[in-house]
Amino acid sequence: MSLIQRPGRPTWYCRAKIQGGTFTLSAKTTNRTEARRFHAEVFLPEVRKRRHLAQLQHAPLESLPNLDNAIVREVSRLETDVSAREAERARQCLTNFAKWAGAKTLVETITDGHLADYQRHRVKTVSARTARLELMYVHRLLRLNGQPRQCPRPIPGRRTPNRAFTKEELGKFFKACPERWQTLFLTLLSTGARPAELVPSPQSSHIALLREEVNPETGAIIIRSAKRHPGSPARSCEITVSIDLARRILEEAPVPGRYAFAVPGIGLNHVFEKILKKAGIPKHNVLNQKLTAHSFRHTHATLLRAAGVPLEIVQQQLGQSSITTTQIYNHHQGTAPVIDIGNLVQKAG
Repeated sequence: MSLIQRPGRPTWYCRAKIQGGTFTLSAKTTNRTEARRFHAEVFLPEVRKRRHLAQLQHAPLESLPNLDNAIVREVSRLETDVSAREAERARQCLTNFAKWAGAKTLVETITDGHLADYQRHRVKTVSARTARLELMYVHRLLRLNGQPRQCPRPIPGRRTPNRAFTKEELGKFFKACPERWQTLFLTLLSTGARPAELVPSPQSSHIALLREEVNPETGAIIIRSAKRHPGSPARSCEITVSIDLARRILEEAPVPGRYAFAVPGIGLNHVFEKILKKAGIPKHNVLNQKLTAHSFRHTHATLLRAAGVPLEIVQQQLGQSSITTTQIYNHHQGTAPVIDIGNLVQKAG
């Protein structure tokens, strides 16, 4: 391990050898004393951690008999070969399995029956999709450790349907919503779009809302459906919002860039839940229906029906192929109050 300066650069760098490779980290300083302090307090602990993970990753399979060590090795592999995000997702899924099976359980003792039992255990509290995702990581972990197993057949899990906002909940939500998120959530409410149709994501190939698709003179917005079969043409529809909202979208659009909304640094549902908590709005109601960012789509459909819009028009605006699906989004009970979205935009502004 050493401190170096690259030719033509006064900044100090820390360098060490790990499993035949070179690990370099910038001290971000030109002062040698500060660089030595960074070397001792930051660089050396990081090198020890990486060497430990490298040893586990390259150790023979026989030295990894239990789940705990196998999980460390798999997470390290994903962090090196894929991404830190995928490694964190795998760590969470595999840790859930280890809590149920026991961290010291020998990998070779896990059978097909254990996987089936774990699936039945998980679907009591999570959706079938979540349980299937966790089993996928467990199955790959076993296969990479020389113990391939048969994945159990999927079984129905817990389903928690979305619900629509009430008038009082919408008022509380936008009162507690930070200013930098208000335009996005107002656009979700005004258009009934899915979050993926407005917010660009590096994990998705869908093209989110572009600046050029927002008309500040008429309030017209082009929404492309993010839900389609592979190979089929993308469906789109034109939705009219208030001119004030259309202008706010363009004024707050990220610069530079072609998208109307910026890529969020954290998950949108995480932001949404923080606002719910701040506003004092319960996420689940007595019928176990939940509020998520997708609930603005349910609220939009409910408001249209409350205003007397025919169900067929609501289906067309939501871009749904089946009217049965549209009925799920309609929470109108005949006495639901009509909410003035334009008034919400003015208050939020």
